[in-house]
Amino acid sequence: AGYTPVILDNFSNSSSGVLDRLNQLFQQEPVFIEGDIRSPDLVQKTLEDHECESVIHFAGYKAVGESMAEPLK
Repeated sequence: AGYTPVILDNFSNSSSGVLDRLNQLFQQEPVFIEGDIRSPDLVQKTLEDHECESVIHFAGYKAVGESMAEPLK
Protein backbone atom coordinates (compact mmCIF):
# COMPACT_ATOMS: atom_id res chain seq x y z
CA ALA A 1 0.00 0.00 0.00
CA GLY A 2 3.02 2.26 -0.36
CA TYR A 3 4.02 2.24 3.29
CA THR A 4 7.50 1.41 4.52
CA PRO A 5 7.39 -0.45 7.84
CA VAL A 6 9.84 0.60 10.53
CA ILE A 7 10.79 -2.14 12.98
CA LEU A 8 12.04 -1.28 16.47
CA ASP A 9 13.20 -4.40 18.30
CA ASN A 10 15.78 -5.50 20.87
CA PHE A 11 15.57 -9.20 19.87
CA SER A 12 15.01 -10.24 23.47
CA ASN A 13 12.35 -12.68 22.28
CA SER A 14 13.41 -13.28 18.65
CA SER A 15 16.47 -13.13 16.38
CA SER A 16 17.79 -10.91 13.62
CA GLY A 17 17.11 -13.72 11.11
CA VAL A 18 13.54 -12.50 10.94
CA LEU A 19 14.77 -9.44 9.01
CA ASP A 20 16.17 -11.64 6.22
CA ARG A 21 12.90 -13.55 6.06
CA LEU A 22 10.88 -10.33 5.81
CA ASN A 23 13.15 -9.15 3.01
CA GLN A 24 12.55 -12.42 1.13
CA LEU A 25 8.79 -12.29 1.61
CA PHE A 26 8.26 -8.66 0.64
CA GLN A 27 11.20 -8.03 -1.70
CA GLN A 28 11.98 -4.93 0.35
CA GLU A 29 14.54 -4.55 3.10
CA PRO A 30 12.75 -3.36 6.22
CA VAL A 31 13.87 -0.27 8.07
CA PHE A 32 15.25 -1.61 11.33
CA ILE A 33 16.16 0.19 14.56
CA GLU A 34 17.74 -1.94 17.28
CA GLY A 35 16.49 -0.79 20.66
CA ASP A 36 13.93 -1.15 23.39
CA ILE A 37 10.43 0.32 23.38
CA ARG A 38 10.92 1.09 27.07
CA SER A 39 13.24 3.91 25.96
CA PRO A 40 10.89 6.87 25.43
CA ASP A 41 13.59 9.00 23.79
CA LEU A 42 14.38 6.28 21.24
CA VAL A 43 10.70 5.71 20.45
CA GLN A 44 10.12 9.45 20.02
CA LYS A 45 13.20 9.84 17.79
CA THR A 46 12.19 6.84 15.67
CA LEU A 47 8.65 8.14 15.19
CA GLU A 48 9.91 11.60 14.23
CA ASP A 49 12.84 10.47 12.03
CA HIS A 50 10.63 8.17 9.97
CA GLU A 51 7.47 10.33 10.04
CA CYS A 52 5.43 7.39 11.31
CA GLU A 53 1.67 7.75 10.91
CA SER A 54 0.62 4.76 12.98
CA VAL A 55 2.01 2.08 15.29
CA ILE A 56 1.32 -1.63 15.63
CA HIS A 57 2.70 -2.95 18.91
CA PHE A 58 3.89 -6.58 18.85
CA ALA A 59 6.46 -6.21 21.62
CA GLY A 60 4.80 -8.37 24.24
CA TYR A 61 6.00 -11.67 25.60
CA LYS A 62 4.02 -14.44 23.99
CA ALA A 63 4.41 -17.14 26.64
CA VAL A 64 1.41 -17.07 28.98
CA GLY A 65 3.36 -18.72 31.81
CA GLU A 66 6.09 -16.12 31.63
CA SER A 67 3.56 -13.30 31.55
CA MET A 68 1.86 -14.70 34.65
CA ALA A 69 5.11 -15.33 36.53
CA GLU A 70 6.65 -11.95 35.66
CA PRO A 71 3.85 -9.54 34.73
CA LEU A 72 6.02 -6.42 35.01
CA LYS A 73 8.62 -7.80 32.62
